[in-house]
Order: sequence, then structure tokens, then C-alpha cells
Amino acid sequence: MAVFRQRMQALGWTEGRNVQFIYRWSAGDAVQARQLAKELLDLRSDVILTNSTPVTVAVRDTTPTTPTIFVQVSDPVDAGVVQSLARPGGNLTG
Repeated sequence: MAVFRQRMQALGWTEGRNVQFIYRWSAGDAVQARQLAKELLDLRSDVILTNSTPVTVAVRDTTPTTPTIFVQVSDPVDAGVVQSLARPGGNLTG
């Protein structure tokens, strides 16, 4: 997260000025991830960042519109997260 925040700052996004980071952790629990995704949507999050296949799938199943960036998904096509690597489709990208 530190590297992500540093890179965002390098792009002009400074926490407390023009961006707010809200953290939720589900420890890979898909049921809890769905609940947390709904919570983030209730907070009107503009973007969601996920860090595993189960959490990414849970977020995908929760929102078809909120942009979602995923990391640490070893085979996003096989997991059904995206249609293809060249053209992910939907609201998810990695």
C-alpha cells in the first residue's frame, strides 16, 4: 500500500487534499469481502483496489459499475474476472 500511495502522490493525488484512502481487509473471506464491498459502495467510493482472486470476484459480483483495479490475481481470465487480458471488458482491470 505504501508504494501505491507514493505512486498516487507522484501522479498528483495527495491524501487529505484530493483523495481519501479507505481500507478494508477480509483476509480472503469471500463472504466478508462482499459485505465490505457493499460498505465501500455505500461510502460512494470512486475506485476499489483489490488484492486477491477471492476478493476481486466478490467485488465483481457486488458492483458492475464501480471501477475496480486488481492485483495478485494469477489468472484473471480463468477466474472469470475479465474477458481477456487485451480487452478486460466490464469495470475491472489489473
